[in-house]
Amino acid sequence: MNNTSKGIKRKRYDTEREDKLNIKFSEDSFSYITKLFDGNIEVGEFTIGKNKLHDLKIHIDDAYKSKGYSKKLISKMCEEVTSKISPEEMLYIDSDASWEKNKYGELKSYWEYLGMKETPTDDEYYGYEKQIKLKDLCKKVSGGGKSRKSHKLRKTRKSHKLRNSRKSHKLRKSRKSRKSHKLRKSRKSRKSRKSRKNKKGGGPGCAPCAGSLA
Repeated sequence: MNNTSKGIKRKRYDTEREDKLNIKFSEDSFSYITKLFDGNIEVGEFTIGKNKLHDLKIHIDDAYKSKGYSKKLISKMCEEVTSKISPEEMLYIDSDASWEKNKYGELKSYWEYLGMKETPTDDEYYGYEKQIKLKDLCKKVSGGGKSRKSHKLRKTRKSHKLRNSRKSHKLRKSRKSRKSHKLRKSRKSRKSRKSRKNKKGGGPGCAPCAGSLA
């Protein structure tokens, strides 16, 4: 069988393209830099400023967005700079320009997804919109943080747990109902037997008994 379907062709093309992609680290007088290349063409860049402020900047060409390359650029940066910048150092962005609509039409910030928070008013670099510690950023891109996949997994587990809990509750309710029904039936049966016994003259003060004693 000749595998020439469009899906297989597309997959083969993507694999070949992935092989051409590579990330390189470099630095200049002002910044640490990781760049994404497709062959010899630069298609993405992530930088951390060397100065104490350590400002962040990232850019990915539109054709390469939503494919996980931003994380790869940041991950490569973490491998290179943890010996150059203290993990406790705070990193900043001037303004959050990463807001984009996801596939559900919701407006989301990529920096917030990575864990960046608004810079507090008492911070010496207040005026820069968001901040994050280097160690927290690196933890997030390395998979140590709460990723979307792990969030989805936790949500699925919670859903299963809820369904099992409801099922267990229904089962207990059903057992309780059957037990209660049996108890009522047993009481009714005993009451019925006692009533029949009284009618036959087995009980005190009944009319037939009184007549027989007279």
